[in-house]
Amino acid sequence: MPDAFRHKVITTLIEEIALLTGGRFEQFGYVMMRVIHPAHWVERGTTVDGAPRGYTVDTSAMGAALVAEMSSDSHYFHGSMSKPRSDLLHAIDLHPDVKHLWLLSSREATAGETTEIANLVAEFTTGRYSSMQVDILDSRAIAGHIFENLESERFVRDLTAYLPSVGRLADEHAFSHHVPVYGGYLPRPAAERAVTDRLAAASSAVIKGISGIGKSALAARVAETLRSQFELVIWLDARELHDVKRLTDVDVLRTGTHHNVTSLLRRHKCLLVLDDATLPPDQIASMDCGSSKLIVTCQTTSAPLAITVGDLDRGSAQALLEAGVPERCPQAVLQRVLSSVGGHPLLLSALNRVAQDDGWEGVNACCSDAVRSIEDERHDKVCQRILLRHRAPLADELEFVKWCDEARFDAELAAVCVSGLAVRNLQKRAFLAATTSGDVRVHDVVYKSIRAVISVSRERESLFREKLDEFIRTEHERGDLLVRRVTRVHANLLLRLLRSDRRPSFVYAAALARVSNTPLEVFADPVATARALAASNHWLGREIEIRAVIESVEALYTLTSASRGADSARTSLQTNITALEILCGSLAASGELLRDLKHHHAKMLERLAKYEQAEAEFREILLDHPTFAAARLQLARILEKTRRSRESLEQCREILARYEADENSVSSAVLLETLRLLASQGSPGELAAQEPVIMRSLARARDLDRGHAFQLIASVAQKTHYTMPELTLRLFDAIEWRDSVPASDSERFNWAQAHKAAAKATEASDPRRREFLLAADEVYAGIASSNSYQKIQHAEALILLDRFADADSRLEQVPERDRNWFWWQRKAQALQGMMQSAQALNAINRALDGLQDKKFMPAFLRDRFVIRKALSDPDAEEDLRQAISELPLDNKYRRELEAELARLVQENQAG
Repeated sequence: MPDAFRHKVITTLIEEIALLTGGRFEQFGYVMMRVIHPAHWVERGTTVDGAPRGYTVDTSAMGAALVAEMSSDSHYFHGSMSKPRSDLLHAIDLHPDVKHLWLLSSREATAGETTEIANLVAEFTTGRYSSMQVDILDSRAIAGHIFENLESERFVRDLTAYLPSVGRLADEHAFSHHVPVYGGYLPRPAAERAVTDRLAAASSAVIKGISGIGKSALAARVAETLRSQFELVIWLDARELHDVKRLTDVDVLRTGTHHNVTSLLRRHKCLLVLDDATLPPDQIASMDCGSSKLIVTCQTTSAPLAITVGDLDRGSAQALLEAGVPERCPQAVLQRVLSSVGGHPLLLSALNRVAQDDGWEGVNACCSDAVRSIEDERHDKVCQRILLRHRAPLADELEFVKWCDEARFDAELAAVCVSGLAVRNLQKRAFLAATTSGDVRVHDVVYKSIRAVISVSRERESLFREKLDEFIRTEHERGDLLVRRVTRVHANLLLRLLRSDRRPSFVYAAALARVSNTPLEVFADPVATARALAASNHWLGREIEIRAVIESVEALYTLTSASRGADSARTSLQTNITALEILCGSLAASGELLRDLKHHHAKMLERLAKYEQAEAEFREILLDHPTFAAARLQLARILEKTRRSRESLEQCREILARYEADENSVSSAVLLETLRLLASQGSPGELAAQEPVIMRSLARARDLDRGHAFQLIASVAQKTHYTMPELTLRLFDAIEWRDSVPASDSERFNWAQAHKAAAKATEASDPRRREFLLAADEVYAGIASSNSYQKIQHAEALILLDRFADADSRLEQVPERDRNWFWWQRKAQALQGMMQSAQALNAINRALDGLQDKKFMPAFLRDRFVIRKALSDPDAEEDLRQAISELPLDNKYRRELEAELARLVQENQAG
């Protein structure tokens, strides 16, 4: 990690921590303590009046053996350190048996104050308090802890309410700044030089070697050495990358937001590391890297210039084995180790940990008899014995990996099912391969041994399931990216659990994964399940089962639509909607659960195009639950679809008014969609008035599927890019995901539209204009099944790029039946760009003849003026004059056309 980026993060966080005061800093401190020292912390909370509770410490754990106090006092470290001293004495007075005490301050200590802090800590940890450990953390130290935990999606999510920049910094860190760090790396000067020399002479370098031999560590060292020569360094786990074409669409963070890495390579000077790849050499050679460079690590390859990583030499192997162990390794044991595992860095590191825990006799026992086997068997046998030595202290971690049934697992899920220290515990035993962005992978050698010697006890399997259940139940309601990422990483685990145990929480997870290839057959028949539930006299404790039926109906519709088409999906829904009707009619249905059932039933009616029935149901729900924003949004959507924009806008305004009164009453997803509806139907002025709300909603959007944000920006920009370009650019800059590529076709289209609108909002001389248009073109082109409207919009971007022939080809892909007046306008522009003015005139005349919305008349007339002028038509000026007459006096476009007419008149007079 470069010092410059770390300094940037720390500096930004210090500034934002300083703004936290009083109870807000205390709440922030609760979040921090979960990573400073993972434990079950008990927060003191507040009184009924909202004031902090007195006569207790801020937070404690392990029966007050662990205590933390927070202070935002602006003079905390000044003078004689009276406030920290007072806080220490207060905590000790309340909890005299405290073993570890933390003081957290929102202030940054100066160099001199840092010395005073050290003196105060020394004073309190000697003499009568010698059994106690004290840590006093200023804002710089706190920022350091945040930096070290930027990979934790849940931690970052919890901090975003306090530190506005932390989400953006986490994204930047995960995508372009995180090269894995290998502790205890032993330099390999010859191999490092071979890689750098190869990159100096060519666009790529291939590193090969057996699993655990140090390929990734070597690539990481080279990447850090060369970092200053590149704008971005991108590290990708490439085991699932079977074709370089897929680099145009990479889910880097495994959250559903994709990136076009190929585009980044061409537009920026990048160093891309594809770790553990299986790509054939011809594909690597075919990559267009521009000024970028590529490092590929792989176990086998036929690439003729591949750099082979072999065993460490004897001296390096001994140094790695003995690192941190007080006594030198006995020669007999050393010889046995070298005969068993040679200079294999992974196993030497793992044996080093055995030596630290059990001494050299433990190392000797791990290698006993292994020398009689062939190399792979020796490595496996030694690794298995190492695992068995760690079986007791690492039981939860090892059984969790075995339960997941694959080498890769999600760090957040490990924290939930095992503990916050799970990844760290595996890492310090050298069991983990390169790990980035919460995506953890056990070394192949280790995983093979886990499968061979570790079994999952019935008690632990039950515990893992219970914790997974609770995680899905609690996190699903938040609708954020964390569950989506866990589901994507562990889709096979969830499918296995669904097949073996149809407990409803797993149906929840599969419903979240419906964008993937979830088989339809894993879902139980929701109608049969609903009948059984409806027959029950009460639903106490069965809410999750009810909600599972709702999720099943939604998932079956979405999956069927994706795999068999819209008609099959509607047929499926006509059957499965009965499940919701049965539950709604049950005598046990009541309260919010009945409200939600009716809400989802009405949503399904809308999907079946039964708008009148759906509208009636939403209105009925709102009579009983007028603050239910999700139902009001659905009603607004139906009103929009049935061409009642005025009424739809009224519902949107009601939601926004409720949001202004109580932000917690409207979810981020509902807020974003409400703003989009407002943008598509309201006036530009009304949108401008909502700018603060729009900006806040975008800031919250990183915790959602970002498709909502893409859609909102595209809708707002469509209205404001011309009359309020500053607003469009502020919106676009706020998202800071310039190189993102959304997952679905509809989201891609919205993202491309946003880029195009941002381009229109920039001045022609602004270099960003072309960047925006190029990005738009790439995303339009990445839509798998473009409809006619999307093709016409893509053609406009190509025209703005002066790629008229490409635009014309794209337009020709639109079927005859869909060639409306906009198609003919774009066709005229493309033909004119190709200097085919006569054909262009025919096209624009067809556009004008078919024009149904007169508000577009001025733009169409202006296009015809340009074409007629190119044809030297003396009456061309009349089109320009008519276009002007169609516009209000204070209209911005009118003023531009008037200026153009004045120039034309001046040219004619001069001629």
